[in-house]
Amino acid sequence: MDGYSMTMTAMAIAYFVSMGWAVRGHFQAGSMPRGMAATTALTALAFAWFLERRWEVATGRAAVPDWADAAASAIIIADLGLFWWTVTATRQNRLTLAFSPDIPSFIVASGPYWLVRHPFYLSYLIFWSATALGSASSAYWLVPFGLAILYFGAARAEEKKFAISPLATEYNRYRARTGMIMPSFRRTRQTRQASLWGTPATPTAEDARSRWSADE
Repeated sequence: MDGYSMTMTAMAIAYFVSMGWAVRGHFQAGSMPRGMAATTALTALAFAWFLERRWEVATGRAAVPDWADAAASAIIIADLGLFWWTVTATRQNRLTLAFSPDIPSFIVASGPYWLVRHPFYLSYLIFWSATALGSASSAYWLVPFGLAILYFGAARAEEKKFAISPLATEYNRYRARTGMIMPSFRRTRQTRQASLWGTPATPTAEDARSRWSADE
């Protein structure tokens, strides 16, 4: 196994461990929703498949071009930055797990949330796409495509919770200026600059009464 290959595998393991830590160490504690339990099982199986593919590469039974390993490594390193940036942005107001039935009591609008409403899901999708790039298997691309459907479904379910919460009006304004999982650049320069500093650009009386944070 050459340096590119070892780096790629090590970065993938580091990211997967980070995801596992977040489930138990970052998101709000409580019983795990069935949807989240199923998601955890699917991602564990997907990562086991990835490790099996990397073993095939390490033993010479499959091959990944150096450029693919290098690109996948770079993507995962950058993605780790996005993941931990999102963790930092939600450290003070920890989120509940995906598919939790709770009604939201705050909205996250700072850090990576100034671009997307669900940066954790964006980070996960980037990670699974990078593992597909380094999997030496065209069939493995079913993993990021399949999980994308799951993550978008979870995001939609979370947004329905906001729609029936006391934060519905404010969340609709937040939705209008951000992308769901992929970034939207419809914001004004003033709003972008204010959000980068972690504060709303033009606070209203309702904003002043609300706590700023959001669901995964």
